[in-house]
Amino acid sequence: MIKTIGFLGCGNMGGAIARAVCKAADPQNVYLANRTASKAEKLAGELGCNTTTNAEVAARCDLIFLGVKPQMMESLLAPLKFSLNERPGRFILCSMAAGLSITRIQEMAGEDYPVIRIMPNTPAMVGAGMIQYCSSNVTAEEEAEFLKLMAPAGRLDAVPESLIDAASCVSGCGPAWVYQFIEALADGGVGPRRRSTPPRWCWAVPRWCWKAASTPVPSRTPCAAPAAAPSRASGYWKKRACGALSSTPCWPPTIRPKRWERVNALCAS
Repeated sequence: MIKTIGFLGCGNMGGAIARAVCKAADPQNVYLANRTASKAEKLAGELGCNTTTNAEVAARCDLIFLGVKPQMMESLLAPLKFSLNERPGRFILCSMAAGLSITRIQEMAGEDYPVIRIMPNTPAMVGAGMIQYCSSNVTAEEEAEFLKLMAPAGRLDAVPESLIDAASCVSGCGPAWVYQFIEALADGGVGPRRRSTPPRWCWAVPRWCWKAASTPVPSRTPCAAPAAAPSRASGYWKKRACGALSSTPCWPPTIRPKRWERVNALCAS
């Protein structure tokens, strides 16, 4: 049974998952540890959960989220091997590091521990994520508990590990492209003498943009952040294809065919 949940790393994605988990579990059973302690303390204050050290999380938590970048995983787990090995009962490691297989996580942790590998995307921040997962040595009961804890983050989809990298490319990078396109449509609906998006375009924000109440720009930023895979490519997409959509207002109607011809030509180039 999963009673205590720990997070090793509280960055953008680790923090988003922690927020979701605290909606499904008692925050007092959630423990946060981060390289920069102040970040964990700030998030703990927001959620009403606890802060602790990496060693404490490794020694006491039933479900341990590994919320660090792939290149940092080995240095995170190496000092924790003894604590994990000395534990008398079962526990589960949950990795959200792109490109690291379950076997590799087990090697770095030192034993053939139960592991769940997840690939969340940034819409999980507002409870509208599409999260692929696979597991090893995890019982059906443990998996059901895990899915219940993760439900506030969005939808979860079990996939074979051989497909998780391909699936996560679509769900992980997709929101960046969608946001750029929605914003371009909204910009195209604004006339040259109007300074704000007309009401008829406001459907794009609450219905498409991860159910977020804010405008697309701030919500899109974490998705296409400089450290994220789609950053450079989405910048090119915004400049070329989306720029063609938004550079001229969407009226009169005779403009539209020319606009789409231009978009198609740019996308093909």
